[in-house]
Amino acid sequence: MTESVKIGDVPVEIYDDTAPTTTAVVDGVSGENHYSQKDVNLSFQATDNPFGVGVDRTEYRINNGEWTVASGDVVLSEDGKNMVEFRSIDKHGNEEAPQSLQVWIDQTAPVIQVSGSTDFYQTDENVTFTATGTDTLSGVQSISFKLDNQELASIESINPLALTTGNHTLMVKAVDYAGNQETKTVTLTCKIDLDHLSDLISIGETKDWFANHGIAQSLQSKVENALKAKSKDQKQKLEKIIQEINKQKGKQIDGDFAELLLDDLEYIQLN
Repeated sequence: MTESVKIGDVPVEIYDDTAPTTTAVVDGVSGENHYSQKDVNLSFQATDNPFGVGVDRTEYRINNGEWTVASGDVVLSEDGKNMVEFRSIDKHGNEEAPQSLQVWIDQTAPVIQVSGSTDFYQTDENVTFTATGTDTLSGVQSISFKLDNQELASIESINPLALTTGNHTLMVKAVDYAGNQETKTVTLTCKIDLDHLSDLISIGETKDWFANHGIAQSLQSKVENALKAKSKDQKQKLEKIIQEINKQKGKQIDGDFAELLLDDLEYIQLN
């Protein structure tokens, strides 16, 4: 196409059939499989060829929507995958072939789901409680655990026998690929009662925490008597167990295991 202009007093015909060129400037993260954790600002810089008639307008559209004239920065803020197309048109109507870029946004933290029982006995082999993370946008990059503020490889690695009776704080943290994170705090309760104290003594014997079978059997008999005793007499029976453990602690009973038994008996008395 041509346009007549004057250079001084001389009319000159300008021929221009070349479309402008547009550059998109991204303030934030762009590109496939790259999620932004915040709003993304786009601006467009259009230039016509040196002998062209000049840029008339720049247009853009998002996800095959309507073409819109860009009058300033374009702000993308909605979560999801956005394909942005843009083009410029000069004053002769020469239209640039659309260019495109991907802007993926994820400003939403993962969701942590918990299920199963948060209560378990100290003699259980493992806990049945589970915690998982889901993220419908960038996906879960990692999920981590802390038990009583100590790093934990997984919930499956919790060993009830290694825990004291009572409440324990489990912190679950999920992080997605955009960097969003969510934390959830769960109270786990490790329990013991006289029935399970008998099981604990049996476990202790299999682990050689008693010097001989007779010591373990003596404690089992006292636990059995306490189970059969009425509420009033049970307190005295428990005291006899405590006395026996204190007497044999570090001698006929492993010191750490004896402390565990004493802590458990205190828990039983209080509950």
